[in-house]
Amino acid sequence: MLQMNSSEQLKLDVISRVHAGKISFKHGARILAKSESTLFRYLRGYKKRGAVVVKHGNSHKKPYNRMAPDLEKRILSLCRSKYHDFNRTHAREELEKNEQIIVLKDTFNRLCNRHGLLKKNTRRKKHIARSRRERMSQLGLMLQLDGSPHRWFGVRKTCLVIAIDDATGDILYGEFSPTETTFACMNVVKKVLRDHGVFQLLYTDRAGIFGKDPINQFYAVKREGFSALRKSLSHFNIHVIYAFSAEAKGRVERAFRTLQDRLVAEMRLHEIWTIQEANRYFNEIYLPRHRELFAKNPSNPESAFVPLVSTVDLDELFYMSEVRVVRNDHTFLYKNRIYDIENGGENYAGNEIEIRSYPEGQVRYFIDDKEVQLRKSEEKIA
Repeated sequence: MLQMNSSEQLKLDVISRVHAGKISFKHGARILAKSESTLFRYLRGYKKRGAVVVKHGNSHKKPYNRMAPDLEKRILSLCRSKYHDFNRTHAREELEKNEQIIVLKDTFNRLCNRHGLLKKNTRRKKHIARSRRERMSQLGLMLQLDGSPHRWFGVRKTCLVIAIDDATGDILYGEFSPTETTFACMNVVKKVLRDHGVFQLLYTDRAGIFGKDPINQFYAVKREGFSALRKSLSHFNIHVIYAFSAEAKGRVERAFRTLQDRLVAEMRLHEIWTIQEANRYFNEIYLPRHRELFAKNPSNPESAFVPLVSTVDLDELFYMSEVRVVRNDHTFLYKNRIYDIENGGENYAGNEIEIRSYPEGQVRYFIDDKEVQLRKSEEKIA
């Protein structure tokens, strides 16, 4: 299995989309901050070798200074017997002085770690080394979307969903809701589209893309049916990329840590107790100050946001849908209830009816993209 860090995940996703013709060379080069000739070289390697092209050429190669097996066995034997109660620094010094074995500090530490030998003499915990992904070069190239359940105000937990621009770290919009649902994410994305325009990539975690996940639920299933948002974004040619770890979307995770440190105290100070008050305070009062303190300037001042066409009705495009089959008596079963279609003399038997649920709570019914009405009566199934 090929292991990749967040930069390599992004590079592979862009290369595969360019190869499939979903995005242009120019687009892909801007996202990766590489020249088109470099992207062409990546694509040529991708066609020949596949996903391994994103790995460095020295990956998995035998290092030139690898320790000889016999020397490694001798060091292990001495550490297990003669120097078993030494710390690592002391043991390495003794190996050099008494056994004439010279071994580099990092090499010796890796050897001890691999075999669980000797005690460490470090006073602080060593962090796992991770590669740092550079910010996007332009505003609007990539947005990170995530939610954080927390006691933001009051005694009960609520969820704050935010969209943060990768190039600047600026929180473009955020909204509180009882839980982190797909509808809450839709509301945030719609607001960004209205206020800023169409962006190119949405970077988020994998919650909700494989159906229900009871482990991650918070009063409800986390982002159930998230594929509906991906389908809505496809109308604008916005691509969704999924992170495989929290570290991969570190900017939005760090933003939440800052918010939990600052925003909670401010809302307690201003006696914010309801979701409506919290949404108003967060976007109108808190965010402007947060932007001044923490937002960065992009390396390329030209914005990649594309203005939204005025004729586009976002409320019509963002919804969750389910499909049922119309029975011979022009009824269908949905959530343990039988619904009767007002057919107007047309025969819909055997057709699929699409049930569209909108963030505002409205539910509409469509057959072949034509809206149909229901009769008032409905029968509940025991």
